[in-house]
Amino acid sequence: MQVKERNRTENSSRRIQPGEDATELRSRLVEEFQDEDTRYTYAESFLNTRVAAQIKVLREQRGLTQEALARMIGTRQAGVSRLENVNYSAWKTNTLRRLARALGVRLSISFETFSGLLAEVENFERASLQKPAFEQEVRRGMMRRRK
Repeated sequence: MQVKERNRTENSSRRIQPGEDATELRSRLVEEFQDEDTRYTYAESFLNTRVAAQIKVLREQRGLTQEALARMIGTRQAGVSRLENVNYSAWKTNTLRRLARALGVRLSISFETFSGLLAEVENFERASLQKPAFEQEVRRGMMRRRK
């Protein structure tokens, strides 16, 4: 049983395998997701990866060091480093709110479908994680009132 659980966790933590395209990845995940434990393990792992990666991408997009971001949210550089680690899973909503404010974006927490997860995995790339800060939205005219 322990070997089965370990293999399931190892399988669920893999992304695109060498030589595998998005269609093959999707087919593999659809098959693996038939097992409930695998489905939830993969979803939790992807959530941690996505949040950590987006924190790093947004920080770099704004030209901030870990130390500068740490000062903005009231922690130390090691704390930001931990938040940017894809293996970190002890997210606190209050910390994520402080990060959102420091990075000029809003925090959104929602419950989603597993088919939506498949699409997120397929489109997971740096560009999909970048978001303009509020000030950039204003300059680009994205914050106008609708008539």
